[in-house]
Amino acid sequence: MPPNDELVFFLAPVGTAPEWVLQYVGKLVIENFGARAGRLRERSLPQIAYRPEKDAYDAGYLLDDLKFDAHISNANIVGITAVKIYDQTDGPDGSILDGLALLGGPALIISLPPGSDEPTDRVKTIVRNVLLHELGHFFGLTDRNCEKNCLMNDKAKSTAANLKYCAACQKRIRKILNGKAWQP
Repeated sequence: MPPNDELVFFLAPVGTAPEWVLQYVGKLVIENFGARAGRLRERSLPQIAYRPEKDAYDAGYLLDDLKFDAHISNANIVGITAVKIYDQTDGPDGSILDGLALLGGPALIISLPPGSDEPTDRVKTIVRNVLLHELGHFFGLTDRNCEKNCLMNDKAKSTAANLKYCAACQKRIRKILNGKAWQP
């Protein structure tokens, strides 16, 4: 895929993230969108975001932190963390998430599945599907009930090896990118 020099994502480990994951996410961003990928320093997990009753971190808080950095640096940021994250906007109980993105950008965060220290096929599939789903939100796509194997289908399983953007989602991403350097 030809490079899209206008589209750059900076990968930001939130807490620790295995080196192989950072390299793999960078590769996925380049291969799927023709974007450039850079790396930011590892940032510590803010303890204020930790919720002991959930044994997880508030994804909204972590995402707001990334969004702040994105606005200051005028960059797109992909946060990657090995800790559990949850979304408190789903009600008082919240729900454990694989990822969370700001609709339309400039930041998103993905949470690695347990056992992510090793690049197994299963873990790579989950990382790919969660990243591409959240990047769909980054580009303005919402969870949809589209084709069964579409990355944006809200019922698709992150472990499914055959997920891709459906024709309607591809068309919307192309329109957002003005057709620049993107092919599914």
